[in-house]
Amino acid sequence: MFQHNRLSNDITLFQKIKNLDYILLISVILISILSVFVMYSTDGGEILFHTKNHFVKLAVFFPLMIFVAFFNIKFWHNFSYIIYLIVILLLIYVSFFGIKSSGSQRWMDLYLFVLQPSELMKVAIIMCLAKYFHRIKLENVNSFTSITIVLSIIIIPIIFVISQPDLGTSILIALSGLIILWLGGMKIKYFIYSFITFLISLPFIISFLKPYQKLRILTFLDPDRDPLGAGYQKLPVIKKYKNGNTLENLQWGLVPGWAKDKDFKALINARLETIDEKVSFKKLIKNNRCVAVADGFYEWKREEKEKTPHYFTREDTNPIYFAGIFENDQFCLITEEAKENINEIHHRQPVILNQADINRYLNLELQGSAFLKERKIPNLIFHEVSKDVNKPTNNSASLIQKV
Repeated sequence: MFQHNRLSNDITLFQKIKNLDYILLISVILISILSVFVMYSTDGGEILFHTKNHFVKLAVFFPLMIFVAFFNIKFWHNFSYIIYLIVILLLIYVSFFGIKSSGSQRWMDLYLFVLQPSELMKVAIIMCLAKYFHRIKLENVNSFTSITIVLSIIIIPIIFVISQPDLGTSILIALSGLIILWLGGMKIKYFIYSFITFLISLPFIISFLKPYQKLRILTFLDPDRDPLGAGYQKLPVIKKYKNGNTLENLQWGLVPGWAKDKDFKALINARLETIDEKVSFKKLIKNNRCVAVADGFYEWKREEKEKTPHYFTREDTNPIYFAGIFENDQFCLITEEAKENINEIHHRQPVILNQADINRYLNLELQGSAFLKERKIPNLIFHEVSKDVNKPTNNSASLIQKV
């Protein structure tokens, strides 16, 4: 059996190693090994980006976890407030000077790696509240002063995180704080009052959410409304690997690995006419080809000061296969000059493949751009649809119906 001794300042390194919870440690190791194989499978049976990145993180942070476990618990108790304040300062720094990506500003570049302070706050807020409740008397837990201080500790980081914007992490920070309040001995009536207040103010809160945030909440409550992850701007994509093909949900919008500009805008399209010349695409069209799958797509016709949406499908009603290129977990579509029946709506169109041509395009031994220029182009049909499609929160079959 395991011997668990009370930690003291004069405990030896051997005793600390002896007192480790080896059942927990072995469980973490087994889960970590399993996760590496999952990443290996995700990379199509090759040691590529996801596998390498995951293995490096395990190699760095697993020993770090052991190292941190050797610290006396009094050390973390003494520095809990300081750690919380440091993370608050990091959140303030990120708000003004953080890295921007895909509309969010929540990271800071530390040269060797990129840090997201809001992730640190998930732990810092638990340590801070735990120390606070440890220091006050039990009869003072439910006093007005204590409740005000505790709520301030929780709300301050939430304000910074939700402004990044990062709704998911702010909710997790709030839940962590509420759990500590419950464990700290706060009366249940305060939770009931808070919940009623939250329900009453919910319409007001929702009015401040961005469209994609509303869609994500609705998708969380009803996953069937968005089975392919549209609320997260992801699409099902067939990726080509040396050992075969995989079907994955990838982020639409590609930021090249060489891009260092914090404000670099993700590339959603690549022109077929220049794909072999552009530094962002010429290597990807040779080695990283993919095919996105959808039933149809929208395009907008510009008419004076407004744009009218149209929905495009194949004339034979088969799924549409879009030629694309990918890097890591992002991709962009390849476009070409619009054909005769389409250029009345828009001067460009996505490069669309017939199902029989998918394997030929994904064959890395063939020149991808040359094949795409010579392929047989499937016929498309289109019709005007409701302008409700312009709102990301709308998601129903009526959006593709003819008007």
